[in-house]
Parts: sequence; C-alpha cells; structure tokens
Amino acid sequence: MKNFLKNFGLSHKESELYINSLQIGEASVASLAKNAKLNRSTAYIILEKLVKKGFFREGFKFGKKTFRPLSANEVKKKLEREQVSFAKKISLWESKIPEIEAISVKQFHEPKVKFYRGEDGMSQVYQEAMKQKFFHGMVDVNAIKDSRMKDYFWKIGATFKNAQFKCRDMVSDCEIGREYQRRYQTDLFEIRLIPEHVKINSDIFCFPDSFSMMSLSDDDFLILTVESPSLAKTQLMFYESLWNSL
Repeated sequence: MKNFLKNFGLSHKESELYINSLQIGEASVASLAKNAKLNRSTAYIILEKLVKKGFFREGFKFGKKTFRPLSANEVKKKLEREQVSFAKKISLWESKIPEIEAISVKQFHEPKVKFYRGEDGMSQVYQEAMKQKFFHGMVDVNAIKDSRMKDYFWKIGATFKNAQFKCRDMVSDCEIGREYQRRYQTDLFEIRLIPEHVKINSDIFCFPDSFSMMSLSDDDFLILTVESPSLAKTQLMFYESLWNSL
C-alpha cells in the first residue's frame, strides 16, 4: 500500500500516517501520532502536508483541532475535481478502493457546521465553490454591498460559463441580473431570474453533500457552511421547488 501511495506524491511517513489514521478516523493530533508511533510535532507537520495534498481534512471537535483522513471515494472525487490529466492515476486509485475501505474505520457521518465572518471567510467559501463539479446558486444582486463580493459574483458566472457539466444560478430580475444572464448563460449553465417581489437576503450555494449561506446584511457579514448529505438534499429540494416556479 505504501508503494502504491507513492504514485500520488506521498512519502513513506505520509503514507504510513494516512494508512494508520484510516483505522481510527477523525481524531486529535496526539491520538493520530500515538497510533502511528510518531511524536506529536512530527505528526502535526505531516498532517498539515497531507491536508494540502488532499488526503486529510481539518476539523474542530470538543474544543480541539482534529484531522480526518479522507475516504478512498473522497480522494477519488478530489482527483476528478482537479481534472487530473493522467487518467491512469484515477483508474489506479479506483482499483485500490476496496482495499483502502477494508482498513478504514466504519463511522457514522457527523454533520459539520462551520461559521465564518468577514471578507476572508467569504473569499474562502467562494473559491471552494468555484472548484466544484456541481453548482446550484442563488443571490439577490441588489443586496450585495461589499465590493469583493461583487467581484466574486461576476467570477462565479465566468467560471461556470466554461463548465463541462450542468449547473444553475438564480439571480434577481434587475439590470445587473439580466446582464449576468446575457453574459454567462450557456446550454450547460442555466440562469433564471428571480422576480423582484421575492427577497433573498443571503447568497446560497448548494452541492450534493453540503451547502453554504452568506448573509448580505451590512451589519451581519456571516457565512455558514453545513456538510451533511441529508441536509444538503433537503436544501436542494427547496432550491428545485423555487427553480421550477420561475
């Protein structure tokens, strides 16, 4: 398995920590280090590298920072999102999924809720949204006051105009909204206009396993992200209902 993981840029120690962590799941640095027989500082450095490489995700639980090894299928989706040019790597990873899942601890999916405030949090959520291979968005452009948020509004359109998959956006029916529709709508990126009487006070992104909401109020610049397949499914159901009514 360690030799196999070399194909994906993991060193011997990184492979060892990833494999050992799959057996216990999300845990603190101390727990993961102990399980892998590494000292805490070494384990932390390796975990930070593995987060950047896309094999771990950071979290926060019971007042402590945690790290969760991504499952075999999550890594596969990451490779697909990044549009890895060498299809052999994706095929190679797929061949090992049963073996990796066999050593992974079986866990119940725990919904994760993240809160952000300010422009940096907004930028993080927008940048992550533009990397996805699925997008359903909704925003009242008349309510956008922040200049960086306005910039990202146009970046979203430019990004998904070139998408090779179906995606949707709902924007308010106004001069800016109609210009957005004229500029970016394609056969794959469908844009519908929300009537003026329907007030949307947050920017909403819906994905298959998560959704994000950003307050557009000047005095409450709050960003909420929820990672939960069941809650995301419900959010998409509401989205679909409004979409079909337009």
